[in-house]
Amino acid sequence: MQRSALAALAAVALVSVPASAGDQPVRRAWDAFCRDFHRNNCWPDPFVVADRAAVRLPINVNVAQGWKIQNTLGDHHFEGETAKLTEAGELKVRAVIAQSPTAYRTIFVLRTDDPKLTNERIENTQQFADKLVQDGAAPQVVETTEKPRGTPAYYVDEVTRRYQSTTPDPRLPTDDSESSSSAGDLPE
Repeated sequence: MQRSALAALAAVALVSVPASAGDQPVRRAWDAFCRDFHRNNCWPDPFVVADRAAVRLPINVNVAQGWKIQNTLGDHHFEGETAKLTEAGELKVRAVIAQSPTAYRTIFVLRTDDPKLTNERIENTQQFADKLVQDGAAPQVVETTEKPRGTPAYYVDEVTRRYQSTTPDPRLPTDDSESSSSAGDLPE
């Protein structure tokens, strides 16, 4: 209510001032008033896009890092100290090509102590990826120093087997325990 009254008062003052050479400061004041009025009334909108981008930036960085770790081929994806992909490595490359979004389809190869071996692994992985892709849009293969987190399958298997070996055999309750518990529940 106060804003509209103030705007009406300013409009009356502007109309009542005669047009002369000295009305330039009044015109600038009126333009500044109008500009400030519109800025105040549309306040959050000009800043929402920048604020949303600032909030999403760390999330986008974490998503990209997660895909990088997910698409990394470690030492266990190659045969011994060679550059040949194992079956697990080939399956991993297939999964990256088939399941990763296009923006995150880069394949990362863990750097070894020998730069020559790392380059051979990258070349072999790139050749295998090129064979899999029919339309010519093969993913890029690059090296990384970030080791993928995880647990070796043999360890997970051993833990699961030991856990299962401690599970007791299933057994049904005997008639004695069943009749004694039900007899106590009946009223006399």
